[in-house]
Amino acid sequence: DIEALKFLYLSFTGRYDKTSTLPVANNAYFYPSAGISAVLSDVLQLPQDISFLKLRASWAKVNTGFIDNNNHYAHLTVYNIGQKWNNVPSLVWPNTYITPNLIPETVLSGEYGAVLGLFKNKINIDATWFRNREYNNFVNVPQSQASGYTSVLTNANVFIRKGWEFVISGTPVKTRDFRWETGINFSNNHVWLKEATQSTDGYITYT
Repeated sequence: DIEALKFLYLSFTGRYDKTSTLPVANNAYFYPSAGISAVLSDVLQLPQDISFLKLRASWAKVNTGFIDNNNHYAHLTVYNIGQKWNNVPSLVWPNTYITPNLIPETVLSGEYGAVLGLFKNKINIDATWFRNREYNNFVNVPQSQASGYTSVLTNANVFIRKGWEFVISGTPVKTRDFRWETGINFSNNHVWLKEATQSTDGYITYT
Protein backbone atom coordinates (compact mmCIF):
# COMPACT_ATOMS: atom_id res chain seq x y z
CA ASP A 1 0.00 0.00 0.00
CA ILE A 2 1.21 3.51 -0.87
CA GLU A 3 -0.05 6.90 0.30
CA ALA A 4 0.75 9.98 -1.79
CA LEU A 5 -0.02 13.69 -1.52
CA LYS A 6 -1.98 13.05 1.70
CA PHE A 7 -5.12 12.11 -0.21
CA LEU A 8 -4.15 9.51 -2.82
CA TYR A 9 -3.92 5.81 -1.91
CA LEU A 10 -2.54 3.02 -4.10
CA SER A 11 -2.78 -0.70 -3.42
CA PHE A 12 -1.14 -3.61 -5.26
CA THR A 13 -1.29 -7.33 -4.60
CA GLY A 14 0.07 -10.42 -6.31
CA ARG A 15 -0.59 -14.07 -5.62
CA TYR A 16 0.97 -17.23 -7.02
CA ASP A 17 -0.89 -20.52 -6.59
CA LYS A 18 -0.16 -24.09 -7.52
CA THR A 19 -2.92 -26.67 -7.44
CA SER A 20 -3.22 -30.44 -7.79
CA THR A 21 -6.62 -30.14 -9.52
CA LEU A 22 -5.19 -29.31 -12.96
CA PRO A 23 -2.71 -30.95 -15.35
CA VAL A 24 0.88 -30.46 -14.19
CA ALA A 25 1.76 -28.29 -17.19
CA ASN A 26 -0.91 -25.72 -16.27
CA ASN A 27 -1.38 -26.08 -12.52
CA ALA A 28 0.50 -22.90 -11.47
CA TYR A 29 -0.83 -19.40 -12.03
CA PHE A 30 -0.28 -15.81 -10.91
CA TYR A 31 -3.06 -13.32 -10.38
CA PRO A 32 -2.57 -9.63 -9.52
CA SER A 33 -4.80 -6.77 -8.42
CA ALA A 34 -4.46 -3.00 -8.25
CA GLY A 35 -6.56 -0.27 -6.67
CA ILE A 36 -6.54 3.49 -6.37
CA SER A 37 -8.64 5.81 -4.23
CA ALA A 38 -8.67 9.55 -3.75
CA VAL A 39 -10.16 11.30 -0.71
CA LEU A 40 -11.08 14.55 -2.42
CA SER A 41 -12.58 16.07 0.73
CA ASP A 42 -9.03 16.24 2.14
CA VAL A 43 -7.75 18.55 -0.61
CA LEU A 44 -10.77 20.37 -2.07
CA GLN A 45 -12.87 23.14 -0.59
CA LEU A 46 -16.32 21.54 -0.70
CA PRO A 47 -19.71 22.90 0.41
CA GLN A 48 -20.22 22.77 4.16
CA ASP A 49 -22.89 20.06 3.88
CA ILE A 50 -20.39 17.66 2.23
CA SER A 51 -18.29 16.08 4.98
CA PHE A 52 -16.54 13.39 2.97
CA LEU A 53 -15.95 12.56 -0.70
CA LYS A 54 -13.90 9.66 -2.04
CA LEU A 55 -13.51 8.17 -5.51
CA ARG A 56 -12.11 4.69 -6.05
CA ALA A 57 -11.26 2.23 -8.80
CA SER A 58 -9.82 -1.28 -8.76
CA TRP A 59 -8.82 -4.04 -11.16
CA ALA A 60 -8.23 -7.70 -10.38
CA LYS A 61 -7.53 -11.00 -12.07
CA VAL A 62 -8.73 -14.13 -10.31
CA ASN A 63 -8.05 -17.74 -11.30
CA THR A 64 -9.42 -21.02 -10.05
CA GLY A 65 -8.39 -24.57 -10.79
CA PHE A 66 -11.37 -26.38 -9.24
CA ILE A 67 -13.23 -28.31 -11.92
CA ASP A 68 -15.59 -30.14 -9.57
CA ASN A 69 -15.87 -29.28 -5.87
CA ASN A 70 -16.90 -32.88 -5.15
CA ASN A 71 -13.99 -34.40 -7.08
CA HIS A 72 -10.59 -32.77 -6.64
CA TYR A 73 -9.08 -34.95 -9.36
CA ALA A 74 -11.67 -34.43 -12.06
CA HIS A 75 -8.86 -33.62 -14.53
CA LEU A 76 -7.72 -37.26 -14.50
CA THR A 77 -9.24 -39.97 -16.65
CA VAL A 78 -9.85 -43.03 -14.47
CA TYR A 79 -12.13 -46.05 -14.57
CA ASN A 80 -15.53 -45.80 -12.93
CA ILE A 81 -17.17 -48.51 -10.86
CA GLY A 82 -19.59 -50.48 -13.02
CA GLN A 83 -22.31 -53.03 -12.42
CA LYS A 84 -21.58 -56.38 -10.83
CA TRP A 85 -21.86 -59.48 -12.97
CA ASN A 86 -22.51 -62.64 -10.93
CA ASN A 87 -21.24 -60.70 -7.90
CA VAL A 88 -18.00 -59.91 -9.73
CA PRO A 89 -17.09 -56.17 -9.60
CA SER A 90 -16.49 -54.40 -12.89
CA LEU A 91 -14.91 -51.17 -14.10
CA VAL A 92 -16.06 -49.00 -17.02
CA TRP A 93 -14.26 -46.41 -19.07
CA PRO A 94 -15.77 -42.88 -18.59
CA ASN A 95 -17.99 -41.30 -21.22
CA THR A 96 -16.28 -37.90 -20.95
CA TYR A 97 -13.01 -37.16 -22.73
CA ILE A 98 -10.87 -34.78 -20.63
CA THR A 99 -8.81 -32.26 -22.57
CA PRO A 100 -5.19 -32.81 -21.48
CA ASN A 101 -4.28 -29.11 -21.61
CA LEU A 102 -6.96 -27.65 -19.32
CA ILE A 103 -6.07 -24.21 -17.94
CA PRO A 104 -7.56 -22.30 -14.97
CA GLU A 105 -10.88 -20.49 -15.16
CA THR A 106 -10.27 -16.74 -15.15
CA VAL A 107 -12.21 -13.64 -14.12
CA LEU A 108 -11.04 -10.13 -14.99
CA SER A 109 -12.85 -7.64 -12.77
CA GLY A 110 -13.06 -3.86 -12.83
CA GLU A 111 -14.85 -1.88 -10.12
CA TYR A 112 -15.47 1.86 -9.82
CA GLY A 113 -17.21 3.74 -7.04
CA ALA A 114 -17.72 6.83 -4.96
CA VAL A 115 -18.50 7.51 -1.30
CA LEU A 116 -20.26 10.68 -0.19
CA GLY A 117 -20.77 11.77 3.41
CA LEU A 118 -23.29 14.51 4.22
CA PHE A 119 -24.09 16.58 7.29
CA LYS A 120 -21.05 15.54 9.33
CA ASN A 121 -21.40 11.98 8.02
CA LYS A 122 -24.91 11.55 9.39
CA ILE A 123 -25.88 10.40 5.90
CA ASN A 124 -23.52 8.31 3.75
CA ILE A 125 -23.98 7.27 0.13
CA ASP A 126 -21.86 4.55 -1.45
CA ALA A 127 -22.25 3.81 -5.18
CA THR A 128 -20.40 1.07 -7.08
CA TRP A 129 -20.38 -0.14 -10.69
CA PHE A 130 -18.52 -3.27 -11.83
CA ARG A 131 -17.77 -5.28 -14.95
CA ASN A 132 -16.39 -8.83 -15.04
CA ARG A 133 -15.12 -10.88 -17.95
CA GLU A 134 -15.36 -14.59 -17.14
CA TYR A 135 -13.58 -16.93 -19.52
CA ASN A 136 -11.81 -20.32 -19.82
CA ASN A 137 -14.76 -21.84 -17.98
CA PHE A 138 -14.78 -25.61 -17.44
CA VAL A 139 -17.53 -26.97 -19.69
CA ASN A 140 -18.72 -30.43 -20.76
CA VAL A 141 -19.40 -30.10 -24.50
CA PRO A 142 -21.60 -32.88 -25.99
CA GLN A 143 -20.01 -35.01 -28.72
CA SER A 144 -21.20 -37.61 -31.16
CA GLN A 145 -21.26 -41.02 -29.50
CA ALA A 146 -19.56 -42.38 -32.61
CA SER A 147 -16.38 -40.85 -31.21
CA GLY A 148 -16.53 -43.21 -28.24
CA TYR A 149 -17.45 -40.41 -25.83
CA THR A 150 -20.61 -38.46 -25.10
CA SER A 151 -18.88 -35.20 -24.10
CA VAL A 152 -15.55 -33.40 -23.85
CA LEU A 153 -14.42 -31.50 -20.75
CA THR A 154 -12.67 -28.38 -22.01
CA ASN A 155 -12.26 -24.61 -21.49
CA ALA A 156 -15.03 -22.73 -23.24
CA ASN A 157 -17.56 -19.86 -23.16
CA VAL A 158 -17.01 -16.19 -22.32
CA PHE A 159 -19.44 -14.31 -20.09
CA ILE A 160 -19.69 -10.58 -19.37
CA ARG A 161 -21.16 -9.67 -16.00
CA LYS A 162 -22.14 -6.07 -15.23
CA GLY A 163 -23.88 -4.57 -12.23
CA TRP A 164 -24.16 -1.82 -9.69
CA GLU A 165 -24.72 -1.42 -5.98
CA PHE A 166 -26.12 1.59 -4.14
CA VAL A 167 -25.99 1.88 -0.34
CA ILE A 168 -27.51 4.65 1.78
CA SER A 169 -26.69 4.59 5.47
CA GLY A 170 -27.13 7.06 8.28
CA THR A 171 -27.56 7.81 11.95
CA PRO A 172 -31.11 9.09 12.51
CA VAL A 173 -30.69 9.29 16.31
CA LYS A 174 -27.53 9.85 18.31
CA THR A 175 -27.41 10.72 22.02
CA ARG A 176 -24.95 10.17 24.81
CA ASP A 177 -26.51 6.81 25.73
CA PHE A 178 -28.12 5.72 22.47
CA ARG A 179 -27.10 5.47 18.81
CA TRP A 180 -29.28 4.21 15.98
CA GLU A 181 -27.62 3.38 12.67
CA THR A 182 -29.52 2.12 9.64
CA GLY A 183 -28.90 1.44 5.98
CA ILE A 184 -30.60 0.54 2.71
CA ASN A 185 -28.98 -1.47 -0.05
CA PHE A 186 -29.95 -1.63 -3.74
CA SER A 187 -28.12 -3.84 -6.23
CA ASN A 188 -28.51 -5.27 -9.69
CA ASN A 189 -26.37 -7.42 -12.00
CA HIS A 190 -26.76 -9.16 -15.35
CA VAL A 191 -24.74 -11.78 -17.20
CA TRP A 192 -24.34 -11.85 -20.99
CA LEU A 193 -22.98 -14.71 -23.05
CA LYS A 194 -20.28 -13.14 -25.22
CA GLU A 195 -18.81 -16.24 -26.87
CA ALA A 196 -20.35 -19.72 -26.91
CA THR A 197 -19.22 -23.23 -27.69
CA GLN A 198 -21.59 -24.62 -30.28
CA SER A 199 -22.92 -28.16 -30.57
CA THR A 200 -25.85 -29.82 -32.27
CA ASP A 201 -27.98 -28.69 -29.30
CA GLY A 202 -26.92 -25.04 -29.47
CA TYR A 203 -25.06 -23.12 -26.81
CA ILE A 204 -23.53 -25.06 -23.93
CA THR A 205 -23.10 -23.71 -20.42
CA TYR A 206 -21.99 -25.23 -17.12
CA THR A 207 -22.86 -28.85 -16.33
